[in-house]
Amino acid sequence: MIELIKAYYSKVKLANRELPKKEAFKDLLNRLYHGDKEIEKIIDNISLGAKTSVLAIPRKDKLHRGSADTLYNKIIIEFENDLKLTLNHAKEQLAGYLLGQFNAGEGYNFILAHRGSKWVKMITRNVITYEEIRG
Repeated sequence: MIELIKAYYSKVKLANRELPKKEAFKDLLNRLYHGDKEIEKIIDNISLGAKTSVLAIPRKDKLHRGSADTLYNKIIIEFENDLKLTLNHAKEQLAGYLLGQFNAGEGYNFILAHRGSKWVKMITRNVITYEEIRG
């Protein structure tokens, strides 16, 4: 299992676009859970959540819409090329998707994750504003 994760990490470090990183993540999940039919169904459902539209994203001037890289159940994942360059942008996107989902009646108990060269996970359990998340 550790070798699979190391191989995945190496692939992600070499990838220069979001799509190859996302595909490598899906491949890793499939390799780690190969043969477990229940988890394989979850992985397939995660794939179906790719580029899911999120409406009613609040911004200062009006409501916007966006597309989360992956939205599955209560998990929103944003894949980025290089978090050193785009960390604030990734946080803004995740904050907007969370608030858009909240405005759509989906609640606010989501796991927000952005993926660059390292996993960063933020868990939000309280209703907060876009500016507070962005902070």
